Amino acid sequence: MSAEKYIKNYINGALVPAVAGDYLENLTPSTGEVYSYLPDSGPADVDQAVKAAQEAFPGWSNAEPRTRFRLMMRIADIIEQNLEVYAKAEALDSGYPKSAVQFSLFCDSRPAIWVRKPPHGR
Repeated sequence: MSAEKYIKNYINGALVPAVAGDYLENLTPSTGEVYSYLPDSGPADVDQAVKAAQEAFPGWSNAEPRTRFRLMMRIADIIEQNLEVYAKAEALDSGYPKSAVQFSLFCDSRPAIWVRKPPHGR
């Protein structure tokens, strides 16, 4: 199994393996084949993620609505730019057809797709 098939946790802006170093097989429902390995995260991993989230929260919650809006739209842009890659991964993971997944990912990335202007400041 190649290294890129080993998924890592995303904690505090970095991709990190589970503290215990264990992995679980990730099977595609359509074939039952292993297509990647997921970190078998435990309490220590959760503690790291919670600590990182608590440290990040003041900066996020104090940011102006326009700033948060722009960051969220940037995430939506990245999803759209990589839609093919994400759709392939989600189709493998869920067993749904890639075309259905692409539509869902696109819609989910733009909950306010019809409103492209940022909210008013506080």
